[in-house]
Amino acid sequence: MNATSLSVVGFATTQYGKQVKRGECWDLAEEALKYAGAKTSNDIMGAKNVTANADYRWGTPIQVKDVEPGDILQFRSYIAKVTSNNGAWQTQNRPHHTAIVAGVYPVIGAKVVAAYEQNVNNSKSVQLNTIYLTAGTGLNGGESVSISGRIWAYRPIKK
Repeated sequence: MNATSLSVVGFATTQYGKQVKRGECWDLAEEALKYAGAKTSNDIMGAKNVTANADYRWGTPIQVKDVEPGDILQFRSYIAKVTSNNGAWQTQNRPHHTAIVAGVYPVIGAKVVAAYEQNVNNSKSVQLNTIYLTAGTGLNGGESVSISGRIWAYRPIKK
C-alpha cells in the first residue's frame, strides 16, 4: 500500500461514526482523496460529468481481485446473496454506490473486504462493513456467495 492509499484509509478511519459533508457515499470518497492529495472524481471526469447517476472514476482502474486498502470501489446494481450451509440467506444491495477498501479478508474461495462507506443501511454516517466482491463457495464453513451487478475498482492517483 502506498502513502496516498494509506492517507485515504486514514481519513476514512477518522470519520467513522460521523457524517462527511451531505452524507452521500460520493462525499466520503471525494473528501478522502482530497485529504490524501490524490485526484478526485471531479479531477478525473470533470465536474460537469460528475452527476448523481454517473459511474464515477476514482483513479487508475484495477481488477477487483487486486484491491487493497485505500482503493475505491464503485458499484452499479450490485447484489450479493450469501447462503449458509443450512439454507438461510441474506443479501447485500448497493444499487449505485461508492466505498473505500479498509482491509482485505483472507477468505478462500472469494474476494471479501472491509469497506468504509456512508449512505448505506439507512444511515448517512461512516460505517465499516464487510462486502463480498466475488462469488464463491465453501466460505466460512460452507457459505456460498453469488454476485450480480457491476463493481469497478480504482487505485488513487497522486496529484
